Amino acid sequence: MLLSILCAFADAANGDPVSPRPILSYLLFAGNGAPRDIPGDGIPSRKAVPEPWEWRLFDPATRRDTLFMTFDVFPAHMRWDPPFREVEFILCDRVMRGPWRSGAAMIEQVRLPSDSSRCDFWESRPGVWHATYQETFRTEAAEGYSYELNVATRWDHAKAAWVAAVVDTGGDNESGCFTSERLDEDAPRPPRIEIQAMLDSMRIGSYQDSALSIPVGEDSHNYDGFVWIPLREDRSMGLEMGAGTGDTYHAFAPVTWVDRVHSRRATVYAPGQAGLFDQIGFAVRGDFVLIASESEGEHPSIVDLTNGKTVMRVDGPSARAVWVPAPEGWR
Repeated sequence: MLLSILCAFADAANGDPVSPRPILSYLLFAGNGAPRDIPGDGIPSRKAVPEPWEWRLFDPATRRDTLFMTFDVFPAHMRWDPPFREVEFILCDRVMRGPWRSGAAMIEQVRLPSDSSRCDFWESRPGVWHATYQETFRTEAAEGYSYELNVATRWDHAKAAWVAAVVDTGGDNESGCFTSERLDEDAPRPPRIEIQAMLDSMRIGSYQDSALSIPVGEDSHNYDGFVWIPLREDRSMGLEMGAGTGDTYHAFAPVTWVDRVHSRRATVYAPGQAGLFDQIGFAVRGDFVLIASESEGEHPSIVDLTNGKTVMRVDGPSARAVWVPAPEGWR
């Protein structure tokens, strides 16, 4: 998945109208206090809570932070086509789409069936929409063994109405949303770059690290030791961070920038900055590295790799921080 996302950035540079210049895209809570809910995209959706959010773009080259769009509810399932010409997302039960361009208006494409168990949606052909909804049941078996059974329904939009077209069942699914060939039959999914896949590509498993070193004591409940992640081809500069295996392999704050040539070190992401579990993800574009909470892209920071200085940090409620090519018209 990391390779496909990097290739999408390269494709954007090959004569397409989108600038390949990488900038940070993130969502910022615009209300008072803390948001009541930040829904996840990899599990059946919860009902949207009316709350104000801002979609902001930060350019590390110019240090410019720009308001791109405002919402009355959290925008779910944000995704781009591979050349980054268009972007689409869900607001409540409305699929919105528009050009990935500064000042562009988003246009409602279709209204999805209103249900809290929505998993995914797509347009297989122009004007032909599909959506999957899922219920999960935990079944008790012999000797105390239990397993999850997912019941997924694909709805098709035909003649201005939604019709239940296909039902299929399956066991545990890592993403939380069950998929199968039967559910996709006669309804091909278009290529797309989903924001959850972009966040997943920032996990430590996408990088080659050193062996665990400097083991921590029993007083640490998060990680087993520290690892070194080189971010330059000559391995002269990179990041040190905690790492450990739980359900999967995770990276943890604190994160330390290290310049081995000049013997310089600086803590660039502190314990507690990412939230309760301190799990972090990171991604490099040029001389800058983005660090944010692992699963939701909350509390992003951007660090200049040439000097270890933080050029951008969000401490307030935020989410979905990822690198994207700058929209058309970006200056």
